[in-house]
Amino acid sequence: MAYLAGVPRRYFKNALIAAGVIVLLFALKDDYSRQRILTVFNPWKDEFGAGYQLIQGFYAFGSGGLFGVGIGMSRQKYFYLPMAHNDFIFAVIGEELGLMGTLGTLFGFAVVVWAGLQIARYAPDLTGRLVAAGCTSMILIQLFVNICGVLGLIPLSGKPIPFISYGGSSIISSLLLVGFIASVSRHSSLPETVFDERRRDMSISSARDDGADTQLSLVGEATPRSARTSNAAASGFSLVPGTSSRTNRTSSRPMRSSRAARSNSPEALRAEREAAESVGGGRVTVDSSGRRRIDLGPSASDRLRSSRGGRNGRR
Repeated sequence: MAYLAGVPRRYFKNALIAAGVIVLLFALKDDYSRQRILTVFNPWKDEFGAGYQLIQGFYAFGSGGLFGVGIGMSRQKYFYLPMAHNDFIFAVIGEELGLMGTLGTLFGFAVVVWAGLQIARYAPDLTGRLVAAGCTSMILIQLFVNICGVLGLIPLSGKPIPFISYGGSSIISSLLLVGFIASVSRHSSLPETVFDERRRDMSISSARDDGADTQLSLVGEATPRSARTSNAAASGFSLVPGTSSRTNRTSSRPMRSSRAARSNSPEALRAEREAAESVGGGRVTVDSSGRRRIDLGPSASDRLRSSRGGRNGRR
């Protein structure tokens, strides 16, 4: 934690030496603690005494092989391997799931550690960074203390594996650590890039040719047929930056006004009236290109309903 907080490195040498001396003093203070250290170097020296548990753990790993003997089919956990459900649960995993199961367990913890360090990296302040990194380090260090002890690399200490070993206090403390990390994650945010700024500044504009002021709208916003103008020329959507949308609207108004003037000329109105008479009263529009479009109403059901009402009234 001191290293993550930015303590100068020149202080770590003396701190590590002092910590090592303290650990040796506590480890060599009695015969029981000294025997744990000596058992790591040669557990077969006292095969049925101090080295019994470690040797039975080796047998469990050897019996598992590559893919294990199957879930629930372990033999060592039945009165052979002491503390198989707690301190030596990793040896049972190696026997039932084999080498692939142990590597899968390590991979799952690696994902948790990576996520915790990423949360610490993007923490909003130094306190959140220290909390996330410290809780992640506690889970990682406790895991390796247990695994290295079961493999005979360091003296056994009785530390359980987080989330796996049996015990209510162990699972509660592990969940508390994950809760602290999740709390930091909720108050964190990824750094904003230049692409995020541009994307937030963009908006969708629907281009219209009737001289009206173009309003910005969301993509897919429906427009009622009755609200469409008689000379609307489909020009699609255009993506415009938010900072220059007013300029684009202002510069495009004169062109729209000229088109509207051409569409409202006497020749265009006469052509629309003649076309409406030829189709039996339907609303006909003529765009700037001279193409005619017939609009028969909002929907087929409304037209059918209105026609039935008219017949009933005549009757």
